[in-house]
Order: sequence, then C-alpha cells, then structure tokens
Amino acid sequence: MKLLEGDYHLSPVCFSNPSFIQENRPFFEKYVDLRVKGFGGNAAFNRAFGPCLTDLHSHEIALATERIERTHYYVARFDKRSAEMPIDEMWTLRDCLEIHLSIVHDEHAKGHTRIQAARELDDLTGSRLKVGKLLKDLAEKKN
Repeated sequence: MKLLEGDYHLSPVCFSNPSFIQENRPFFEKYVDLRVKGFGGNAAFNRAFGPCLTDLHSHEIALATERIERTHYYVARFDKRSAEMPIDEMWTLRDCLEIHLSIVHDEHAKGHTRIQAARELDDLTGSRLKVGKLLKDLAEKKN
C-alpha cells in the first residue's frame, strides 16, 4: 500500500513489512534522517508520516516506531546516514532555537527550566529583552 496524503488507519505491523517500506521509501528515509538528527521516535514519525497518518493514536505510533527500528532496513540506513551526514546538517542554529523556544513556551516545564532556556536563547540571539518578560509572566501566573 502506497501512502498518499489522506486519512489512513494502518496497523503498526505494516511498518515492519519490507514491501510496505519499499513502496513508501521517501517517508522512511525522512524518518531515518530525523532520527539521525536526534529527534525522538514519536516526533520523527509525526514529521515523516504525519500528513498521511492522521488517525493513529499515540500508543500505535509508539508501536510503529518500534517496528520500524527493528527492521534491517532501518538499522542499515541509520548507520549509513549517521556516518555520512555532516555535523552541521545534524545540528543547526535553527534546531537549537526551536528546542529552546519549545521549552520556554511549554506550560508544563518548571519555571527555572523555562528561565534557563530563555537565558540561553538570549545568548544565542544576542537579546536581553525576553528573559525579563518571561520572569514577569511567570510571576503573574503565581499570583
């Protein structure tokens, strides 16, 4: 079955089927690249397959990522891509900024974690304006 944009509901078992992998190679290649770049399994899966698989639940995604990462295809491609991918492609300033921004805006993160991420963002961007605003916002939430 070839994936197209749409609303498919597939069993996680499909993701370890060699013919399914070959028919949907671009999605699997993107998944491998994201994993080499350090994305977690669920995040990589959602980015690689998300437009096609909007109907999978989180536990099914976890099972699908386990199935993918147990295949010979994945192991071989991951090893090859991690050896050939340049460091500057694995880790960019934009990646760093996105990670820090997600921490700063995560309402479930602890206050000191968010403040530290904001300080590091300020260092990365050369700005000293945002930490003060974050501290003010956090203080207002406590009151």
